[in-house]
Amino acid sequence: MIIRSIAIDDEYPALRQLQEFSAKIPFLEVMAVFQSALKALEFLKNENVDLIFLDIEMKGLDGLQFLSVLKLKPLIIITSAHRQYACDAYDKEVFDYLLKPISFARFVRAADRAFDQMRLKQTVNNSTAQDYPLYRLDYIFVKTEYSMTRIDLNGISYIEGLKEYVSIFTDQNKRIVSLQSMKKLEQNLPEKLFARIHRSYIVSLAKITSVERNRLFVGDKSLPISESYKKYFFEKIGRNII
Repeated sequence: MIIRSIAIDDEYPALRQLQEFSAKIPFLEVMAVFQSALKALEFLKNENVDLIFLDIEMKGLDGLQFLSVLKLKPLIIITSAHRQYACDAYDKEVFDYLLKPISFARFVRAADRAFDQMRLKQTVNNSTAQDYPLYRLDYIFVKTEYSMTRIDLNGISYIEGLKEYVSIFTDQNKRIVSLQSMKKLEQNLPEKLFARIHRSYIVSLAKITSVERNRLFVGDKSLPISESYKKYFFEKIGRNII
């Protein structure tokens, strides 16, 4: 499998480094490089790519503006010298964020992850819903104050929502607070692993220790099952009841 990519950066030395790094990776092809995001948009009207290496601070249309107007989004790997854009970039669902100066080892790690993601996408496209679980990764990133925090999905016990915030509770009794809606978080969690049981609660199915009529337990923690989600929840766990 070959990953077709382009690189956008208004500094030519940065583009040259990306080309040199990519040339050492057999599955990575750089189709074109651009010092202007506008020219890249013109190119993308006629060409399909799998991956874009994208700088942020550029003259004219900057990287974040480029992401806002891009209609079909391939995998995006940010290549920036500025750490402060990370939260905004991950809000736009970028795949990875490489800080300049970029080491070859870090570039290889990002490329390998992109390859795994593309292979998983290809497998899903070639499989039925019954044959393959429709989730992409085994972790998520969430915005926490001024940074992005990685959370392993298998480490999440349950999630509690309060207005525009969510609290993610992990196996280690750690609470991670993130500014986002329950709906948005629910959409980014694999349906086979998590269930919404209440307007304010999402639970990891693997962490449920017992279920009663209107509540369930995650260890010693009791969580309510609301009437509006009860049918959905019990249908989801029904095939595992013996």
